[in-house]
Amino acid sequence: MTTEDKMTIDERRKYLRRMQRRYLQADRKERGRLLDEMEAVIELHRKSLIRLINGNLERTPRQRQRDRSNWPPPTQNRCASSAFTQVAQKARTWYNLSRSRTEVGNLQIYLNIAQILVSVALIVLVLLQAKGAGLGGVFGGEGSVYKSRRGVEKTLFNLTIVFSVLFLLISLLSVTRF
Repeated sequence: MTTEDKMTIDERRKYLRRMQRRYLQADRKERGRLLDEMEAVIELHRKSLIRLINGNLERTPRQRQRDRSNWPPPTQNRCASSAFTQVAQKARTWYNLSRSRTEVGNLQIYLNIAQILVSVALIVLVLLQAKGAGLGGVFGGEGSVYKSRRGVEKTLFNLTIVFSVLFLLISLLSVTRF
């Protein structure tokens, strides 16, 4: 075995079985030196080596076998750009799925987008309306009970009604199954 090859699990266990007897009979200083040697040879941390040497070195079979549906594992580089690659692949997959949908599915997507746009416009229209109208007069706001809307106020009021009816219709259309 060359220095670049890593030991297999069975080779590690075989080496540890040979070192176990020496380790258990050694004093504290000698154990430290043996751990340094084993750490260099096996390339495991000291804590893992101590756990293995003090325990049973026989391998036990798995109690529950692994799921082999994704076997062999994909060979990808695990780096920062691989996360971006995965997101890009998912986006491409979603785009391809959305292109292959039926006309009804496309209509549903358009209805959802229209519903979002109409709801945002409705929120903006309600927020732009005058603040003094309504119950404000009861608490000492404006003195007049009735106020007629003129100009921009009337336009905002009418647009709010139109957009609320439009939102209701789009909502009913998106709920019904075609």
